[in-house]
Amino acid sequence: MPRRKLSTKRVPDGSPELVHEEPEVVPELPPRLLPKDEAAARILNSRTITKLYNERPPWLDLRHKELDRAVLAAYGWPEDLSEAEILSRLLQLNHQRAAARARRETIVQ
Repeated sequence: MPRRKLSTKRVPDGSPELVHEEPEVVPELPPRLLPKDEAAARILNSRTITKLYNERPPWLDLRHKELDRAVLAAYGWPEDLSEAEILSRLLQLNHQRAAARARRETIVQ
């Protein structure tokens, strides 16, 4: 497998200046990205999922909305459902699938 070059898509916030590639022990795996120094490590350690979600940057909000629309479309549901309606429908589906599974298990035994 050819070695991959440093990609900003693999680096938080597209910050290739904060990391360097370290070859992985297993040749088939891509190289590891490690902080270049202690200052870079502090910056990278401050970038957490919790912080990202609390700040909710516009690009993340947009991706969540796109994902929500795709999931609703996959279920064949309209986009204007409230969160309570979605949860109710998901619970109903869960009950239906649990009942179907119980019927299958009863038949097998």
